[in-house]
Amino acid sequence: MLNYVQYGQGYPLIILHGLLGSSENWKTVAQKLGQYFDVYAVDLRNHGMSFHCDEMSYRDMAADVIELMAYYHLDRPIIMGHSMGGKVAMAITDCYEAPIHQLIIVDIINKKYDNRHLDLLVAMENITLGDFNSLQTLSSALEKEISNPQLRGFILKNTIRNANVFKWKVNVTAIKSNYVNISKKVPLKSMITVPTIIIRGGNSDYVTDYDVSTVMDTFECVEIETIADTGHWVHVESPIQFLNAVCGFIVD
Repeated sequence: MLNYVQYGQGYPLIILHGLLGSSENWKTVAQKLGQYFDVYAVDLRNHGMSFHCDEMSYRDMAADVIELMAYYHLDRPIIMGHSMGGKVAMAITDCYEAPIHQLIIVDIINKKYDNRHLDLLVAMENITLGDFNSLQTLSSALEKEISNPQLRGFILKNTIRNANVFKWKVNVTAIKSNYVNISKKVPLKSMITVPTIIIRGGNSDYVTDYDVSTVMDTFECVEIETIADTGHWVHVESPIQFLNAVCGFIVD
């Protein structure tokens, strides 16, 4: 079963991270929401401390989350998903036979995206982690391929040190081999009827004004909220505004 970190108590709320992310990236937000909800911050397959597997379709990832929901009897949960996790949340609505209370989709819609992460995966695959004895030297080695220090720091969160040797927590090979399908639309049998909010970053190109028609074709009941001066990692860059948007939607 998937690894997860649980916070608080109350109504069930499940958080699904994006590509190359983990439950750790959501700790601050999950702790805040844990004051009001029973929060499960999940590591999706091939990420964080969850199991590794060659298969990684959206239906596979949805089935993993549904298994966790069934095991803990998380009835009518709120599901929040960022980027790839948002697509997993959409896939869950297509596979799950019981009701879902609400969806919170963070800076993603159901469309095909370009191969914007492929260079990161290639850089991670090509570096020999065993050659490094500190995160500083590893960061310096990755700098040529990943010049953005914030992005490089995000990638380095995927390392774990075991017997003084660095290893990737993520299954780089499986993610890279499945990346083409991860970038595609989620195949949905019908429109999503679960009440949904899409929270997008005003500086991000993941959900543009031109995507509104796609949003309306995907969701029967949806609203879009834009957080200004914010990029793709909305919950990290503007946590207060993000939490206000989340709580405002849930309360309404």
